[in-house]
Amino acid sequence: MGPPMDAPRLQQERDEDMNSERDSSVPVPEPTEEHWPKRLKTSRESYTVSNPGQSLRDESPLRKAPTQCAWDRDRILPPTPPPEYEEWVAMHASTRPFNPAFDKARYLSTPVYRHANPHFRLTNERADVETPMPGHDSFTPGPLPHIHISDWRHVGNVKDEQREMVERRCDTMLALVPHGGGRLMNTEGEMLAKMYGEYLSSFRFEGYGGDGIGVKVFPPDPKKAGGPGSQNPFAQPWSFLVDVSEDFCDILQRFLINQEHFGVDPARSFSIHPLQTTEPESWKLVTLISSYIDPPGSSHNDVLMQRAAVMETVKGRLGRDPTFRDLVGKLAANNIGHTGSREQMLATVLSSYHLELATIDTKEGPKKAFVLLGRPITSGREELARMRETIVNATCGTSGDHFYVGAHKVRVVDESKPGAPTIDCKLCKSDMHRTVDCPLPNARGWKGITPTDLFKQQDEGTSSKASRALDDPRAIMNSLMGRMRGEEPFKPAARGGKQRGGKSRGSSGSGHGQGGRSHGGRGGRRG
Repeated sequence: MGPPMDAPRLQQERDEDMNSERDSSVPVPEPTEEHWPKRLKTSRESYTVSNPGQSLRDESPLRKAPTQCAWDRDRILPPTPPPEYEEWVAMHASTRPFNPAFDKARYLSTPVYRHANPHFRLTNERADVETPMPGHDSFTPGPLPHIHISDWRHVGNVKDEQREMVERRCDTMLALVPHGGGRLMNTEGEMLAKMYGEYLSSFRFEGYGGDGIGVKVFPPDPKKAGGPGSQNPFAQPWSFLVDVSEDFCDILQRFLINQEHFGVDPARSFSIHPLQTTEPESWKLVTLISSYIDPPGSSHNDVLMQRAAVMETVKGRLGRDPTFRDLVGKLAANNIGHTGSREQMLATVLSSYHLELATIDTKEGPKKAFVLLGRPITSGREELARMRETIVNATCGTSGDHFYVGAHKVRVVDESKPGAPTIDCKLCKSDMHRTVDCPLPNARGWKGITPTDLFKQQDEGTSSKASRALDDPRAIMNSLMGRMRGEEPFKPAARGGKQRGGKSRGSSGSGHGQGGRSHGGRGGRRG
């Protein structure tokens, strides 16, 4: 435990804090002549800068509050509530279950930076993206929920040679995440890569004179492939690599990233993500589990009150913990260039913290939980692990795993720890919801894979068997889905045999994604 915050500290200690090693910090350019502040001439009536080309009084730097950190540039005004918001809250908030569409946090200025949280974005945010010409197999256009995946997860459990190649070529490569992908799908990676490549190459654009782009897709190269008895068919790696180096004008890249999700049919159901983004880390910190959270019979207003009580307790304990305060001060100064006092640094970081209702699977069954989200102040994985550990210790004590809100026990879970319960989706790979809660299959007109395609239901009979031909990628995918459900072993038919492919719900058409209204979304290859 460090010294109290009000104790005097040596200059050497402060220098060490400011110059500690950092994994990823905001680059600070070397000062040049143009960076030095201009000398000012003042009078009783007005003041002007010595350089005649500078702004007049109303635009002078002296009349603007200086920014304290890099986050100040990213403040986004909350959206205007929909017309039905006030009516729904007045009529139903006290009687109906929690509805995130009418969560007041969406339309308030607090928590700060919530609207910069990538977990709450939608696809098709950019209107300046060219869409393909008709002629390809249609997909569900959206807009759909954006799924935020940390950069490093795309190269998890891949061999070092492939990971190093991705680091060198991340500007001309994208990640393709098959819905339900993982160790099992990788057993037929070459065939599936060919199928994905043919589909992506079918997109034609006016910007290229009506031609398509030669796209190559490569399967992941697992470092640990897993044996025949592997019990987790969804284990990493699950990201295929898309080579778009021939997309010289970035037309295809911009379209793929803007659309993100492609539900063509159960066999061709996948998402596209950039391999290098400006937001490499998830905002997820820890998960809070309690019977106090959204028990049966809770109304919308009940959940809001529960959330406020839990958040007040969490912020209070974090704000009083000297270890947490010291860590926040160091990371805020080093990584986001915060120039305020320690109290101001703490206030800035805690202002981004908020709770989102979720369901987590535990050994005792599904339980309601709040996910604590906060804007990352570092992209270094070791520092993030230290931050999560510090949050657990600050809220629960160094030897505990829970705290109390009134008489209610709240368990704090760091999902990165081995054996801890987790919230994760086997379909889209999100860490914010379970597979059965995935929002993609619930989208209107969704034609891609669904949770029932991945898991055999207890009341579902065994599906009929059919021989599969090795030359039919969709038939192989259907067989893989059967293996995931536990319905049948994978027995490909001999080459040249009778082919009976699986069902396909795709159809030809021009169902390309429509560009949506832009409000701070991703763009280009950087996402």
